[in-house]
Parts: sequence; C-alpha cells; structure tokens
Amino acid sequence: AAAGTWWICGEMMAACAVVYLLFKLLLQPHVPKVEVPLEDDAERMDELHGRRKLDPRTAHPRDAGAGRIQCWDPCTMDDLGVVEAFTPSRVHEAIRAARAAQGEWRKSTWEERRQLMRTMRRSLTDNMDAIVRVACRDSGKTKVDAMLGEVLTTCEKLRWLESSGARWLKPEWRESGLLNLHKSSRVEFHPVGVVGAIVPWNYPFHNVFNPLTAALFAGNAIVIKTSEYASWSTKYYGRLIQLCLQAAGAPRDLVQIVT
Repeated sequence: AAAGTWWICGEMMAACAVVYLLFKLLLQPHVPKVEVPLEDDAERMDELHGRRKLDPRTAHPRDAGAGRIQCWDPCTMDDLGVVEAFTPSRVHEAIRAARAAQGEWRKSTWEERRQLMRTMRRSLTDNMDAIVRVACRDSGKTKVDAMLGEVLTTCEKLRWLESSGARWLKPEWRESGLLNLHKSSRVEFHPVGVVGAIVPWNYPFHNVFNPLTAALFAGNAIVIKTSEYASWSTKYYGRLIQLCLQAAGAPRDLVQIVT
C-alpha cells in the first residue's frame, strides 16, 4: 500500500511539473523577430577583395576631408569608406530628437521596457554572425573575442535588466531616525532625460549597447558618441537599434548615434 501511495504521489508531481512547463511556455510574451539587412560586402563577407589598401603608417580618420571620417579595417587596412562627421548643429539636432522621444518613453511601463530588452536580446541571437563580423572588421579582433567579449556579455546584461532591473528601480523606504519618527523617508528613481555616452573603439558593439540598455530601461533616451576609429560599424548597429525600437513599439528617436 505504501509503495502504491508513493507511486501515485510521484505521478501527481510529474503531472504538475508538465502542467507548469506548459503554462510557462504558453504564457511567454511574444518576442518579435528583427532581421537587419546587410548593405555591402564588408558586412556580408569575412574576406574582402579588390579594396584599396590604406598605409598603416599614415592612415588617419581625417584623411577623407571636412565633414567625413575615413574608415578602414585595422587588421587588413582595407578601405571601408567614409561616414559623416557630425557638426555641432547636427549634434544638437540629435539631442533635441532624443529629448522629444524621451518625453513619451518616460511614461512607459516596466513590461514595455522588458519587452524592448527581450526584443534586443533576440535580435542579437538572430543576427549574431553579422554582429560579430562587423565588430571584427571595425576593430581588428578575432571572432572568438567578439563573441565572448561583446555579444555574450551584452546578452547577459539584457537578460539581467529584463529579470531584475525593475526591482532595483522601485522606490526604497529608508529609516528616518529617532528625531523624525513623525516623518517617513524614501528614495525614488526617476528618468533623468537624455543620457550622453562617449565610448572608445575597442569594443564596437558592446560599447554602444552597454550604455543604451541601462539608459533605456531606466526610462531615458541616449546620445552615443563613438570613436572616430570605430565609426564604420555604427551604420549596421544603428540600423539594428532602430529596428529593435520599432519592433518593440518604442519611439525610434530614443537612441541617437553621432560620429
């Protein structure tokens, strides 16, 4: 009789586990798929052929002339073309656009912000090959370095923000002290508005996504100034960010990248 009872209990526990997993699967929010189009061979191919080679002894971002930044692959010195060098007026224009978008985003719910983190995380796995290739091309690093040091760490930060970010941004009650027993004290976290980030060249992907994920989850907009030595990759990463914002229903001007 005892053995039969244990058998029944085991079956009930297994059935409960199956039901729990099914409910968890069915109740998971839909995460939209983001596909980023590749615009040129430098984004599509691991090896380039027929490109002009720059001289490693003299190459400089200013070589393209006023208003433009010369870009190259530091590993092969292949010419990657030019990107815009923002003027002060263009920077102010980007800040104004971000500020207008933040006025709407600051009212977003925690779930809307979580959905944006989920959308970005899925986009990283769906577009991983291109993300890694572009990071390698703009920095000269290996694919292993880009995968572990840039994509994997960014995925983990997105996962943590989705699961734990709201808990750390909720109001915190604090002790008021014996002389203030008639009062209560708490700390409230509010969006600051537009965050500015000036990032270096050595992690082209991570250094863009690292500041923007935290800023967006906290209800802010962000303007990111990338290094003139890693500006080429911002064309692809900028498209990735814009498509993620659009897919998650967030204002598209929340993130501005200036070069």
